[in-house]
Amino acid sequence: MAPIAFLGGRQSRLPGRFSNPSFFRLEQKSDFSVVLLRLSKVPKALKDLEDLLREGVKQGVTYAKESLGERIEKQVSEGCCCC
Repeated sequence: MAPIAFLGGRQSRLPGRFSNPSFFRLEQKSDFSVVLLRLSKVPKALKDLEDLLREGVKQGVTYAKESLGERIEKQVSEGCCCC
C-alpha cells in the first residue's frame, strides 16, 4: 500500500491520532510521558515517509499529480486530517 494517497495516508493519520482523546490522553501524570514518547517518534515517521516517497520516485512508482494535487499539499503543510 502506498504511504500517501488522496483519500488518506500517514499525512492525515498522524495528526488524527494526536487529536484522538484516547490516544492523546492527559488525565494522569504518567500520560504526559507517554505523549512525549509518541511525539518523539514523529520525526522518524516523517523521515521514513520521505524515504519511501523518494524510493518510489526512483523506481517510477508515483501517483499522477492530478490525483494528489493541492489536497495532499494542504494536509502535509497544515497537518490537516480532514479535508
